[in-house]
Amino acid sequence: LTLTDAGPFSTQVTSASAAGDGAVAVAFSITNDGAGEGRADCRFTRDGVPRPDDVAFRAPAIAGGDFVSLERELTPEPDSPVAYVPELISVICQ
Repeated sequence: LTLTDAGPFSTQVTSASAAGDGAVAVAFSITNDGAGEGRADCRFTRDGVPRPDDVAFRAPAIAGGDFVSLERELTPEPDSPVAYVPELISVICQ
């Protein structure tokens, strides 16, 4: 068991746009609202509702009180019943 004073982590999608072939280009930021450095476990949601097939990732280390700006391209899964809609994408980190 490891205790840390990193987080909570807040997020903001700064832009999302169609990138062709059903993909969506997303620019976003993650802020470490805690005092210590930490890495957040994050996921993209299609509409704010977490699903088992969400794209999950681990953020880089973020110093306490600092933020990082990142960009990702999300490619839809062929069997997923829910598409990525730029206006509805969110990022959740913990």
